[in-house]
Amino acid sequence: MSPTEALRCDGASGGPPEVVLASRLIRGIKSGLEAFVLDKREDSYDALTRVLNASGVRGLLLVKDLGPYVVVYLDRGALERRCMYERCSTAQNSYERKLCARKCVTELLPEVINEVSRSLCEAARSIRSSVSGAS
Repeated sequence: MSPTEALRCDGASGGPPEVVLASRLIRGIKSGLEAFVLDKREDSYDALTRVLNASGVRGLLLVKDLGPYVVVYLDRGALERRCMYERCSTAQNSYERKLCARKCVTELLPEVINEVSRSLCEAARSIRSSVSGAS
């Protein structure tokens, strides 16, 4: 996602809670941690769920409910399994397969992060337009 696209997804200027959360989620996923932490005391868990459902990226993200916090992060295990199946199944032994899968995940990760960000951005735009159209 280009910086221009990221600006269009910026929820810092306000808007529905889903738009603000989508913006923060994108920043978290694009950070070195590849994760986002939601404090249920300050933000709506339902709004987060709506954003994730609208974006269609649930299969690439894991959501862990830790009481007052919810952590959303990239599912590297799913990427590794995909790599193992699609690219590394012909490796000679388990060590080579694991090495191949790790290399594959490293190669795929930037593309996956951009795709997740793009989908979250589109979901935020859709939510923003449906809310502003309803007013």
